[in-house]
Amino acid sequence: MNQSGKQFGQAIPQLTEIELARFRMKIRQSEGCHEWTAAKVSGYGRFCVGKRIFAAHRIAYMLATGVQPMELMVCHKCDNPSCVNPDHLFLGTAKDNNQDAKAKGRSARGNRNGSRTMPQRLPRGERHHMTSVTSEQVIEMRKVYLQGGISVSGISAMFGIPRSTAGAIIKGSRWGHIPLNLSKPEE
Repeated sequence: MNQSGKQFGQAIPQLTEIELARFRMKIRQSEGCHEWTAAKVSGYGRFCVGKRIFAAHRIAYMLATGVQPMELMVCHKCDNPSCVNPDHLFLGTAKDNNQDAKAKGRSARGNRNGSRTMPQRLPRGERHHMTSVTSEQVIEMRKVYLQGGISVSGISAMFGIPRSTAGAIIKGSRWGHIPLNLSKPEE
């Protein structure tokens, strides 16, 4: 779901005087961010205009500038999703929003990526729908390779998998959650 729910890309209707008064009552103004104090979804304020629900920051932008956001996103300079201060809002594409996040260090890369912070959420190994081998077979492939005498091609034939898959499993770029022990024992 995008930042404004089902109404993303649709024009925000003109607010009645009563709706405008209701909208303003739900804002706690301060010197910096103007906090939305009513309904929120994922931190973004929600407000009902007529019988439709819109993102509060999109309405705030439209009220302040007279510009309908339509297909564009209303992005936050302050990175506070509940902020409706028009001075903190700007129009942009999804690309603009992603570049803004990256420039501010908010994009999850490296060790902040979800695959590293919440690895239990990823289907790995036998839980993955595309797997062709079991954990035991992975361990066996690595043992056979370490013992020597059998090439990656031989292991792929033995287990009935493509050579590239066998090589990736042996070096750990696939099935990396199973610890590697690829150092050959010293003789």
